[in-house]
Amino acid sequence: MDFTLTPTDDALPEDDETISIAGTLTGVTVTGTTLTLTSDDAAPTALTLTVDADTGTAGVQDRLAEAGGVKTVRVTATLGDGATFAEAKTVTVQVGAAADSATEGTDYTEVPDQSLTIAANTASAFVDFTLTPTDDAFHEGSETISVEGTLVGIMVTGATITIADNDAAPSGFTLMATPDSVGEEDGATTVTVTATVNGATRYADAQTLTVRVADGTATAPADYASVAAFTLTLAAGEARGTGQFTLTPVDDVQDEPDETIQITATAGALTLTPATVTLEDNDDISIMSITGGTADEGAAVGFTVTRTGGTESAATVQWGTAADTTGAFPATAADYTPVPQPQALHFAPGETRKRLEVSTTDDAMDEEDETFVVRLSGGSAQVVIAADGGVATGTILDNDAPPELLIDDVTVEEGEPAHFPVTLSAVSGKSIRVAWHTVEGTATEAQDYTGQHGQVTIPPGVRTTDLVVPTIDDSEVEAPEERYTLRLFDPQAVVLGRGEVSRAAAGPGGGPAVPAEEMIATGFILDNDLARLRAQIKQVNEALLPWVGSALLRRHLDRITGCLQETGTAGPDLGAMVERAVRYAEAQQTAQQSGGRQASLWETLGNTRLAGSLGPAAPESEQRPVTLCVGTNWRRLTNDGPVSWEGTLLGANLNGHVQLSEQWRVGLDVAHDQGRLTWQLPSDGDAGDWDLALTGVRPYVAWQTSGGVQAWGLVG
Repeated sequence: MDFTLTPTDDALPEDDETISIAGTLTGVTVTGTTLTLTSDDAAPTALTLTVDADTGTAGVQDRLAEAGGVKTVRVTATLGDGATFAEAKTVTVQVGAAADSATEGTDYTEVPDQSLTIAANTASAFVDFTLTPTDDAFHEGSETISVEGTLVGIMVTGATITIADNDAAPSGFTLMATPDSVGEEDGATTVTVTATVNGATRYADAQTLTVRVADGTATAPADYASVAAFTLTLAAGEARGTGQFTLTPVDDVQDEPDETIQITATAGALTLTPATVTLEDNDDISIMSITGGTADEGAAVGFTVTRTGGTESAATVQWGTAADTTGAFPATAADYTPVPQPQALHFAPGETRKRLEVSTTDDAMDEEDETFVVRLSGGSAQVVIAADGGVATGTILDNDAPPELLIDDVTVEEGEPAHFPVTLSAVSGKSIRVAWHTVEGTATEAQDYTGQHGQVTIPPGVRTTDLVVPTIDDSEVEAPEERYTLRLFDPQAVVLGRGEVSRAAAGPGGGPAVPAEEMIATGFILDNDLARLRAQIKQVNEALLPWVGSALLRRHLDRITGCLQETGTAGPDLGAMVERAVRYAEAQQTAQQSGGRQASLWETLGNTRLAGSLGPAAPESEQRPVTLCVGTNWRRLTNDGPVSWEGTLLGANLNGHVQLSEQWRVGLDVAHDQGRLTWQLPSDGDAGDWDLALTGVRPYVAWQTSGGVQAWGLVG
């Protein structure tokens, strides 16, 4: 018979195995047979260890952070080629080895050997243990821990755990010297040099520094004995290391500032901060101060420089001049010889005082006393400037007399401003002030000129100025020349060079007399009215006389003896008004000749005139206003000239007119005069009316000329 047999293909390394096949039959002896199952599995010869460094973190980790703390590590052993053991086997797992970069007990806590048992017919097994990295301060890089295993007859492939370093590399070393200062009189002194690692981390390996002592401001061998280079070692992980050398200063007698030596080191490419040792000078410093002086211009101004403190050695200080920017009257380069570039002033050993001089210029200008400064600056070693800054003032005393002030008389025509030139005899360096005012003479203030007063100022460097007095252009015929005075007084920084000297009768408030120097100039005002009249007469001659047989030149001035105002018609009333006006004039003349003040006026002036004007008609009436005024002639005119008036003219005059335009009018002139008429100009400015007229009744034309003068032309 047939049956089916299926062998199990396992992975166990085992011997060939047999299957017995037997049978039974009653009464029959059955001889069985054997079926052999041949094993095709070899025994395991190798296994591999793998590591999960932190079972608490998802995934398989092969690294631990140095600061990560306690971790559970799992080591797994796996048989190769799918082979298994026929019976359980135990693998001994060793964590850490002497050759590792991580040191057991230093970089992590010690881990005892672990036993890992692989059960029969099982391809792998694992074991867990705890591992704690050490969080140190060493910059050492990542380190590794080996995980190895042993099993007799089996080759075991180990694994590795990495500890990741979390420490930054140190930035180098800083050197420090103890002591950091040595007196030059101290002799040989042991100096300890300490090298300290910068930052909180340390070097994992020992560091050796080569230390050198070098010149700073001190130099060997003048200031100290030369020192050979030496080494300084820091053990692995140490924060600092020390080394020593002997420093021997030179005790000299030179007054000099404290000096330094430099302590440097090298250690490959590492950065090192040097240290400094100060050599303290035991000689006193020199303190320099300066005092100023004064001198007349042209002489030298002396300054004294004084040295205090250490004086046993030679010393030098620098000096130069500068403008006195805070002074009231700073001198300029024209007043003294500037020294803009510092000059050296040398002191011999033991010398404490030196004099320096600055020359000045002797000019001819009156000016204020002026100042400049001399300033000390740096010098030789151990020289310092005094706390006041080492500045002194030099004063140049002026030796020039003040200039004279001159003023000239001025003549102008009325209406023109009078410019009085005020001149200095020389330019001054001071601000000059003089008070002034005008005083009436034959000219009257506010009528002939505008009074002035004030103070004139001539700035430094200016020589001339003007005082201005406005004059008034009137229409009066006056004296050919009127005058007023301009008085200057209270001079400041100047001498009044020409004029009168007066003394005040009393001081302010009636006190004692106060001398006051005054200078007087005269202003002359020339009357221009006569010239104007001549021009106007010329206008009459040229414009009017060719058209009329004779002329009446009439000028109304300010003296009118009386007016009779009536209103009437131009017809019959006019004759009656003329008769009344004539009688009025005769009555006035009779009354004034009978005595009294007015009579003397008539006698002086000599003539009377009756002048009148007929106004325009009223809007709704034929009545016209008539104004009749009794006036006076100037006087009898007997002076030589192009026109003469002979005889005594007494009488009345009436005129009526019609205005044709702004300049022209026509009218009727009634004159009751006896005498012979020729032209004559007045020789002076007596006030009153003056008329030139023909005897009789004539029509006339009147022409208004410039200046308010009316030219009357009698027709016929």
